[in-house]
Amino acid sequence: MPKNQFERGILSITVKYLWRAPSGLFYYHRRVPEAVRKHYRPGQGFIRKSLKTRELPKAVKRATELAAEDDALWRSLRTLTGERLGATTREDREGAIALLRQHGLSPGDALREHAHYEPTPIEVLNDAFEQAHGETFAEARYRDDDPTINRLLSGAEREAVRLIKQDPETPRALLSEALEEYLKNHKNAGRRKFERDTRRSLSHVLNAVGDFPLSAYRRQNANLVRDNMLATGMKSGTVRRNLNTIRAVFNDGVREFDLRDARNPFEQVKLAGEGEDANNRIIYSDDALRAIAEACQARDDDIRWVVAMVADTGARNSEIVGLRVEDVFLEEPVPHVWLREHLKLGRTLKNPQSVRKLPLVGTALWGAKRAMRSAQKSGAQWLFPRYSADNDIRSNSASGTIVKWLRRVTKTQGDTHALRHKMRDRLRHVDAPMDVQDEIGGWGTRTVGQGYGEVIGLSSFRVGSRKQLGRPERQFSL
Repeated sequence: MPKNQFERGILSITVKYLWRAPSGLFYYHRRVPEAVRKHYRPGQGFIRKSLKTRELPKAVKRATELAAEDDALWRSLRTLTGERLGATTREDREGAIALLRQHGLSPGDALREHAHYEPTPIEVLNDAFEQAHGETFAEARYRDDDPTINRLLSGAEREAVRLIKQDPETPRALLSEALEEYLKNHKNAGRRKFERDTRRSLSHVLNAVGDFPLSAYRRQNANLVRDNMLATGMKSGTVRRNLNTIRAVFNDGVREFDLRDARNPFEQVKLAGEGEDANNRIIYSDDALRAIAEACQARDDDIRWVVAMVADTGARNSEIVGLRVEDVFLEEPVPHVWLREHLKLGRTLKNPQSVRKLPLVGTALWGAKRAMRSAQKSGAQWLFPRYSADNDIRSNSASGTIVKWLRRVTKTQGDTHALRHKMRDRLRHVDAPMDVQDEIGGWGTRTVGQGYGEVIGLSSFRVGSRKQLGRPERQFSL
């Protein structure tokens, strides 16, 4: 197991599967296990891939991802199911198709009719294998079920034999291929977070069961994936979200590869006691909210500006972190932010109801002014450039830092979502109509009628003040 030690400042880091060339470029370097070596080029004992970076953190992250992919693949190749189905690598598949083309063949040719005077597709391949492997193959090809043949043929050659016998009407599509098709054609294609989250969900299947044709998965596989997730301590809500993603990828693969007879075993997977393990949400007291406001202004940095804006707008943490400078309007009669998508830049929102304009009051106005001043001084286009860049919005990173700080300040287990719950209470306290409450928080289903005219939240809502955060003024006007 290759391990290399790297110096970073005063730290010494030991990393598996990472090698640095004299040029400083990092490579993923790993030995191919003997059991799966037949799927690689003859004599290939190691994998070496350039990570195209000289930065250690990026190299470690990418090497870890490649190692996880190889682990899942090799696990699939070693299983009894993998052996029965003839599981192979993507390189083998590509090599097999190239081999068939080289000899004028196509997948499914063995099932088509040919003139009696022409060699059959199987004979064409056998002649090619005989030239490649000599007399040993020539002797074994005429003996039924001779294991010598499997030992001689490479993974690409075995895959070529399988492809030529495959019914073109029922092609074999692997789960990994369905995943790539899903990521390529989804409306959020190209969004890093979407791709990362989707791959993470599918990794639970690849690690627990393996990467097999969609038609090979059974209900017991789906139940095993569910049980493995629960065994890690994952909450039932998180398990359900992962299962929903797996189900969507599977269904998309069935449609895109036209697998008419395939059934999705991940449909309606049962979860005993679903939702019962959810933690009761903390809702901050007025005193806690005042403490947060005071601590934000005392610390006065970008993290605290985010917290201030979340606290007095009721927006989601990701909605604030992903703001661009052009989304902030401080010189308008009612200072506000416009929560909207910038799809080409990777800025998305949770749902259509999330597009809205929110007034800036109390510490939210203070935080927005401080953030705008900082962004304009540095020339940034994103309001919080430490966590946002084109096609790279890291709201989860900001959230982790914020939650730790909030829990120190409030001495509770609250988080940024608790601020949204508090905003709902504050809106109730000023007798705000339900449609206004929903508009402010981006909650619920927005009707066609609600889309007409000015956004309700911008012109009719005033809550709290810089001095009285946590004690909403009971004023509301239409």
